[in-house]
Amino acid sequence: MSFRNALFPLVIIAALIWLGVQTLGNKSGSSDRLRFSDALAFVRQSAGGIDHVTFHPSTQKVDFRLRNGQTRTTVYPVDQSAYELQQLLEEKGIGFDAKSKGSSAWWSILNSLLPFALLFGFWVFLMRMVKQRASTEQGSPETRPPY
Repeated sequence: MSFRNALFPLVIIAALIWLGVQTLGNKSGSSDRLRFSDALAFVRQSAGGIDHVTFHPSTQKVDFRLRNGQTRTTVYPVDQSAYELQQLLEEKGIGFDAKSKGSSAWWSILNSLLPFALLFGFWVFLMRMVKQRASTEQGSPETRPPY
């Protein structure tokens, strides 16, 4: 088996692993999780301990960066809840920011078509392997007897 033939399955396996990691995502984090109601109470009671807040609309997460260096994270249920938290932050004078909501259209297309492209590539690889195996078992067309 040549290097080129051995490389293709490795690329397919690496792409499948990457796709699995992207699909499953990073479930663990170093930040502490808060319930949204606890986050609202935290802002109301200890606003002085919060350095700044970052909203992530694409995942509906809010990161609270505390003055002691820790980060606490919560998830808001609906956009109205995020607006309520924003009003509370403005009232308490706490700075906040937001990350962009969407990603590139090209990235979305790539993520949706990548599984099909990988399956098609694997299918082509299998068909080539079957054809190669059949030709080695039967011999080359020149050495085959006429029918």
